[in-house]
Amino acid sequence: MIDQTRARAIATAILGRPSDDVKWPWNLIAFPEGWLIDETSHLPGDYAGALGQVVEKDTGRIRIFPSYVPTYRILTNYQTLAGEGYTEGTVIDADKARTIAFALLGRPENDPERPWGLREFREGWIIDENGYRGADFVGSLGRVIERSSGRILSFPSRVPTDRIIGEYDAVVGKATVVAPPQR
Repeated sequence: MIDQTRARAIATAILGRPSDDVKWPWNLIAFPEGWLIDETSHLPGDYAGALGQVVEKDTGRIRIFPSYVPTYRILTNYQTLAGEGYTEGTVIDADKARTIAFALLGRPENDPERPWGLREFREGWIIDENGYRGADFVGSLGRVIERSSGRILSFPSRVPTDRIIGEYDAVVGKATVVAPPQR
C-alpha cells in the first residue's frame, strides 16, 4: 500500500521536477484509488491533458489516461475508466491516437474545410493539418501524440515537421504539453 509521501516521491520522479517548481507546479489530488497528479491547478478551469497520470494506492503503479479524459471523470469514475487508461510501457496505437486527435480538434479527419491526418513516426504521430498543402513548412502547428504516453505536445512554429520526425529527442524540449479545451 502506497502512502501520500511515497506517491509524491513517485510523481516527482515521473515528472522530473518538484511540486513547487516555479514554472510548472503540481499537486496530488487524493481519491479512493490513489492520487491524481494535478499539473494545472494554477490554471483556470478543468483541463484534460496534463492531468491524466494517477499513482495507484494499492500498487504504486502509474496509470496514464489519454488527454481527452477530463479530471473529474478520473476522480469520480476511476474503476470504469481504468480500461481507457494504460500503465507505463503500454503503447498508444493508431486508433487511440486518432481518437485523441479527434477529441482535441473537434472535427473528423475528412472535414471538408479543415481536413487532418496522422503521420506516424517512431515516437508517435504528428497531427498533420497541412497535408492538403503538399509541403512541409515552418509555421505548421507541430502537435504530436506520443506513442509511449498519450501526451499531446505542441512544438513552436519555427520547428518544421521533418525536424520533429527526424530529430525528436533533440527538439522535444522545445515542446509544451497541450491542455485540451475545457469540457
